[in-house]
Amino acid sequence: MGSGFPFPVPLRLIPQNIYLNIRFISSLIRMPAIAAKRAFLASHGVPDPINFYGLHRPDVPWITQTAPAATIPVDFIPQNVTCTGPITLSATSAQESQESQDLLQWLRRKPTVLINLGSAFTYSRSQTRQMAEAIRRVLETTTDGLQVLWKFKVSDNIADDFDWEALVAPLRASGRVRVSRWLSVDPAVLLEEENVVAFVTHGGANAFHESVA
Repeated sequence: MGSGFPFPVPLRLIPQNIYLNIRFISSLIRMPAIAAKRAFLASHGVPDPINFYGLHRPDVPWITQTAPAATIPVDFIPQNVTCTGPITLSATSAQESQESQDLLQWLRRKPTVLINLGSAFTYSRSQTRQMAEAIRRVLETTTDGLQVLWKFKVSDNIADDFDWEALVAPLRASGRVRVSRWLSVDPAVLLEEENVVAFVTHGGANAFHESVA
C-alpha cells in the first residue's frame, strides 16, 4: 500500500506499480478470513461477494463519515454517495465509576493534551523513550500548567524485562502527567471536555472523526 513511488508515477515505474497493485489485490483475495467470508456470503445467496474488482457500484447507496469541510477536496461526489459527517455514539457523561470520576476531576484541573494511539497499539522500548522525552520537553517549555493524559500500553514481549515504570516515574512525579494502560472514560467523552486542547492520535478513522465531531 505504500510503495514510496512519486506521484504522478513516472513512466519507468509504471510496470512496477502495476505489479504491486496485482500483488496487493491477490494478497487480499487469498487472505483466509476473506475467503471464509466470501464462502459464507455466497452460501447465503449473495452474488459475487467481496469483489475487489467491482467496488464501483453506482446502484448501491454508499454512506461515509466524510465531512467535506474537513477532508481533501474532491471535484465530484457520485450521486449514490452520502457524506454524513462523523457518526459517533452520544457520549454526554462518563461511567459512574469512581475511577472515571477521578480521571475527569484530574482532567478538569488544567488544559490537557490527550495521547491515545488506539487500543491495538503497544509501545516498544524505543517508542516509550521517545514519547516520554517528547512529553518531558512539552512540560519544560510550557509555563501555563499544561498537563498530559497518556494512554500507554507496553508490548507484552518486553513488559517483563523493561522497567518502563521507572522511565515514566519522573513524569508522574511532576503531577502534570497521568499514565494509564487503559482509559476508564471513552475517548469521545474526554474530547467533549473543554480542557482537552490537543489530541495526539494514530490517525485512525474513529479517532479522526471523533476529533472532527
